[in-house]
Amino acid sequence: MKWFTLFCAFILPGCSSLPVAIQNAPVPDIQYIETINRIDTYKNYRVRWGGTIIQVDNEENLSRLQILHYPLDRFGRPQTDKETAGRFILETPEFYDPAVYRKNTQITAAGTLKGSDTLKIGNKSLTVPVVEIQTVHRWPERTQRDCRCDFGAGFGYGPYPWGFYPYGYYRYRPRFYYPWY
Repeated sequence: MKWFTLFCAFILPGCSSLPVAIQNAPVPDIQYIETINRIDTYKNYRVRWGGTIIQVDNEENLSRLQILHYPLDRFGRPQTDKETAGRFILETPEFYDPAVYRKNTQITAAGTLKGSDTLKIGNKSLTVPVVEIQTVHRWPERTQRDCRCDFGAGFGYGPYPWGFYPYGYYRYRPRFYYPWY
């Protein structure tokens, strides 16, 4: 039992594929809402923000990603079901291919708050924070599991009076599924 505990304590935390800067929030953890009106106050602070990509612009020596901000969950993934607070820009000297970093791709980035920039959205000018990227993580798209198969016991539901379903019976479809077909 001691060996199992040691294995869990030392080996399993090292199995995560997320970069450390994405897993752990910087100290102090500066939130997007705090910086909107006081960007110059938090200049050169480390931040960890995320959201969905709106646009990728590649210039001669710079790539700029325009991000729609969402709050992060405890793993650092953007919670797109929550309310957005606005936009921010990620800058990096590396090339970010717009085919890979497509619109609506969820990302989390860790970097340094560089300052602010003005975006023109329609006829409106908007001042947004600019973050210089140290680490960025693209999240895979979430897939909805198609799990309609229901096993178990219940009373008075379905075609079986006592609720016992044969192997592979789909509750939501009036047919049977046999894996050997």
